[in-house]
Amino acid sequence: MKRSELMAYLLATVVGGAVAGQVAGLTGTLGVFAGVALVGYGFGVSLAVEAADTIADALGARPTVVNARFCKPLDVTLLRQLADQHELVVTVEDHAELAGFGSAVLEALQDRPARILTLGLPDRFVDHGKRELLLDEVGLTADSVAARTLRALRHPASRIATVSR
Repeated sequence: MKRSELMAYLLATVVGGAVAGQVAGLTGTLGVFAGVALVGYGFGVSLAVEAADTIADALGARPTVVNARFCKPLDVTLLRQLADQHELVVTVEDHAELAGFGSAVLEALQDRPARILTLGLPDRFVDHGKRELLLDEVGLTADSVAARTLRALRHPASRIATVSR
């Protein structure tokens, strides 16, 4: 699926339009591909879509990209499928990493052997300023998401993939 098609799909899901017979409100998978799944929440979806291009170039196959439309209730069925079918599940959000969407995914998948990397805002004070600069500072850019995901894939030592920026 081309990036323009992914973004059109994303736009349709964000505004609540019915896409390819999906039930409104369910998590939307934007394509199922290589051994990594990028699960974006909110702004994280656009980061996941952009990071997927870089990851695809590095791996030779596109990662799965998922639009998690909301945090509660979680689409646990889909998350478990992703965990069972992928080497690494990466959550991407522009909210607090602790007690955020990624934490909810960790809880939902605690009985699965999947490796999970949560990317979000750190649990520290972030200065005020331009959004783009602050997101870059905390590692929430498409390039950083791709780099941290690729690093986690290269170092599969632990179940919870913690990769510094």
